[in-house]
Amino acid sequence: MTGERRRAGRWVVLGLLAITAFAVVTAWLSAPRLGGRMDPEATSPGGARALVTLLRDRGVEVIVARNVDDVEKAARPDSLLLVAETANTRGDDLLNRLAAVPGDRLVVEPTVRSREVLAPELTLSRDGQPDRQPDCSLREANRAGPAQIEGGDIYERADRGALAGPLAGPLTRCYGGALVRYNSDGRTVTVVGAADFMTNGSLLKEGNAALAMNLTGDRA
Repeated sequence: MTGERRRAGRWVVLGLLAITAFAVVTAWLSAPRLGGRMDPEATSPGGARALVTLLRDRGVEVIVARNVDDVEKAARPDSLLLVAETANTRGDDLLNRLAAVPGDRLVVEPTVRSREVLAPELTLSRDGQPDRQPDCSLREANRAGPAQIEGGDIYERADRGALAGPLAGPLTRCYGGALVRYNSDGRTVTVVGAADFMTNGSLLKEGNAALAMNLTGDRA
């Protein structure tokens, strides 16, 4: 994938949103802690505790921001902002503030409005369906191999003329368009149409853990 840049170790993860878990190490999940979907502290099937633990064990700095003010304070040009949809991210003011923070962006299972603000160069595709095979040039996807990210949206480049943002290079589509990446305004934007592959209950399925780790923790 052309245009990828090295990212030194500061990665911001929204905890309004969050990430996922790795049930294979049962000690991480032995003390039940309830929480919402993609909650970084929850050990429930939809929670995120294990992936956060894996990332931190790997030396990735994960900052769980509980509000947009915290995101704005923590975000840096070399950070990765993970945005997963929750009620706490709804509203144009919040989304516009998130869109303005520096650094690369990983948007997971966005609503239509979130996609319009955080990844305006994309539109939903009605042609095709998610695929288990990466079938693309993206290193993170090819290292993970087959993954189970079915059931979500697929994307293509928006045909909006001058209204669309400037893509620096082509749009890369993986897993049938369920995972896409492009460069715009000096940042890398990655969008995934489904979040389940990153959750405690699905992380152990073929390829899911590797893909989740590669997308959130790869510094190369």
